Amino acid sequence: MEERMHLLKELELIIHTNLYYRLLKKYSLDFSVFFDYSFDTLGHIYWRKKGEESRYSDVIPNTYRIIDNFVGKVNNYAKKNNFHLIICSDHGFELKEKKNQRSYRQINILNLLRELGFYYDVYGIYMTESVVFRLRPDSLGSLRDFETAIEAIRCEGVELFAIKSYENKLIIRINDVFGDNKSLKVDLPNKKTVSLDSIIDFNPGHTGSHSKDNGVFIFNGPHIKKGFRTKEITPYDVTPTILALCSQPIPSDIDGRVLKEMFKRKNLK
Repeated sequence: MEERMHLLKELELIIHTNLYYRLLKKYSLDFSVFFDYSFDTLGHIYWRKKGEESRYSDVIPNTYRIIDNFVGKVNNYAKKNNFHLIICSDHGFELKEKKNQRSYRQINILNLLRELGFYYDVYGIYMTESVVFRLRPDSLGSLRDFETAIEAIRCEGVELFAIKSYENKLIIRINDVFGDNKSLKVDLPNKKTVSLDSIIDFNPGHTGSHSKDNGVFIFNGPHIKKGFRTKEITPYDVTPTILALCSQPIPSDIDGRVLKEMFKRKNLK
């Protein structure tokens, strides 16, 4: 899994960045957003100390090269068309303490649905370490039946999943009591017994952790002061600042503030 994951994520990042750039050039847009979480996944798994050598030492630098090339192309296009470019992250990354490193376990959605017989009725979307399951639009099945099947799954006699049920969705998370033992036996409601790693992917240990001190905020464009730096900024300030740059009204109850100190003019028309 460790061998394949970075290659798939790098390819995914290349495809997403190229697709966004093509759409950006094709359509006349007032506002567009590019988001990709490949950085987050790769950062958790392949983060290393500076100078630490391993067979995966180049993963993070290679990822930065891909995104750096993308940002360069978008920035040049923005300059030619008098656009503003905003780059931001909701957190940074840092090395995780060895004692807190563990495998990143992820539900294998397709295998789970196949084993339970819901492959054609239910679909799932990853949400960090949880999965949100919904009924397919053309499904004749019941989400309640799927919930009942999930509730009945046992790993060595213990419930495998924690479940939160809503009217039209089911949020499922792996119970954090099984450690990294892939060979544990799982009993399914259809009387079938499978190994834990047949429905749970054990990805490499998390070596990187979120850091609140190393986030990125870069603003560039015709209304932004060149070379201006500030430490007085939070993720909440991004939305009101974008609204101001687009000459849109700022709701009175919005979180955050407009970063007026970086504007060339106090009042934007």
